[in-house]
Amino acid sequence: MKIGFFTDGYLPQKNGVATSVLEYAEGLRKKGHTVTIIAPKYPGYKDKRNNVIRLTSVNYKKSVGVRVAVYLPEKAFRDLLRLDFDVIHGHGDGPITMLGWIIAKRKNIPYILSHHTFWNRYTHYLPVGRMLIRPRVVEKFTQIFANSCSAIISPSYVSKKELKNYGISKPITVIHHGLDLKKYIKGDTKFLRKKLKIKEKDKILLYVGRLGKEKSVDTLLYAFEKVQKKLPHTVLVLIGEGQQKEYLQKLATKLDISENTYFLGEIDYKKIPSVFYSADVFVFASKTETLGKVVLEAMAAGLPTVTLNVAPFKELIRNKQEGLLVSATPTSFARQIVTLLSDDNLRTTIGQNAKLRAQEFSLENAVQKIEDIYTKEIELYQLRKKRKITHLFSKVKDFLEVEFK
Repeated sequence: MKIGFFTDGYLPQKNGVATSVLEYAEGLRKKGHTVTIIAPKYPGYKDKRNNVIRLTSVNYKKSVGVRVAVYLPEKAFRDLLRLDFDVIHGHGDGPITMLGWIIAKRKNIPYILSHHTFWNRYTHYLPVGRMLIRPRVVEKFTQIFANSCSAIISPSYVSKKELKNYGISKPITVIHHGLDLKKYIKGDTKFLRKKLKIKEKDKILLYVGRLGKEKSVDTLLYAFEKVQKKLPHTVLVLIGEGQQKEYLQKLATKLDISENTYFLGEIDYKKIPSVFYSADVFVFASKTETLGKVVLEAMAAGLPTVTLNVAPFKELIRNKQEGLLVSATPTSFARQIVTLLSDDNLRTTIGQNAKLRAQEFSLENAVQKIEDIYTKEIELYQLRKKRKITHLFSKVKDFLEVEFK
């Protein structure tokens, strides 16, 4: 198959969408398919593969690290319009995703949409979000757009349920994010200690993700303050960048935990397995996830997690077996973090269970399910084309018989 991935989130961004697009493309290529990725251009960044088309983009919000593509009659755009696809797969809801939909309609081929993000929780990133583009407006747009697609892919059952509540009638298939589990077989267990000069006696709490309001990282800082009072030989490492970084740094100072809180920024994706392997507990307080791929990554490395007792995390974790599920309060987080850090056997057991559970979310399984959707939708489109041709010939035949009787 000749597949077009149209995505507004891709390298050099370091997030779940960019990672999923990269890994799904690689997985489909290994199965013999041709995958072309269309993404925004990032100044100074060069792709290692040739089958990536970059469209001119403008900086949307520098602090978020997001660029938005613009439609210009440039060579890359003209080359794109000449490409022949069997199916187009959109990842997101931005300008490039929309462009993929337009091209699919013009070429009369299937358009599959992957729903990665609850955009109704992200209106605070829009310049007029609070005034004009309210959550309900986003939900209505999602409904209209999704219903014009051939099929929808959702990363979790809670995401599928919410999409149904928007009024989406098109088929929605749940495909949990797949992981390339081979990358998580081993890692450098001393990586963070060597990089940050953390003492052997200190336990490491880890957060990986954007430092944005929607991730509720401040809850983790308040929780860490309480943990410090119980277990002073503990540090918190935060991996990622975002709008709230300065606010969080000031909060850490205010809470008197700054000496033991490390803001490490972004890390090369190839080193992420070692980041997880070198920590003791993974903590995550986000309320806006469609699944939470970073939680799966931590589990794949055998790292016990403390996350919210809400869907979709309950799809990944059985409480007290593969991780600890807590309420969204600093006290609740702190209590369970202390429980894990104080019991080596419990921490080891939950970590081992988490690693086993993560095996169920392999990249190979996810890619196979995606391929099955492509095959089904292509067959449906071909069948519709045949019916239209048959119907046209029937009309012509009827006309000729009437005219030349």
